[in-house]
Amino acid sequence: MFKVQTDAPEAIKWFRRVLLCEIIFIVLAVMAELTLIGTLPRELQRFVQKQPTGSEVLVAGFAFLVLLPLVIVAIVGAWKLKSWARKLYVVMFVLGSIMILLSGPTVTSSWGEFFYTLAAYLDSVVIFMMFFVSPIKEQFQGKSE
Repeated sequence: MFKVQTDAPEAIKWFRRVLLCEIIFIVLAVMAELTLIGTLPRELQRFVQKQPTGSEVLVAGFAFLVLLPLVIVAIVGAWKLKSWARKLYVVMFVLGSIMILLSGPTVTSSWGEFFYTLAAYLDSVVIFMMFFVSPIKEQFQGKSE
């Protein structure tokens, strides 16, 4: 199996830097979406402003209220290198991916998409580091040196 070996304190610093950058890119993506909606063509602005009705709102709202705190817990746990956080982080990644697939058509600004894409790349790097970078993997497994 693929294994990366590196100095533990340095690897942990890099892991936390990548995790922090991912969070920053998500915040920047949301800010871009909120501030740049007015730059979209009118047809797309109308599409974005249409609100789902009925059960769609309830399901989406419930999912958001349940998953957001779990995502925050997963990120904080990953930052602290807690053994349970690795599993929760991956579960949140999978559930988030499924929600994106089920959400239907979306409209984003180019800047929003740019930052979302960078965050997704870093999400993959975080998961890779959790499972394959030796000092980090060992920290999550409780086998710290």
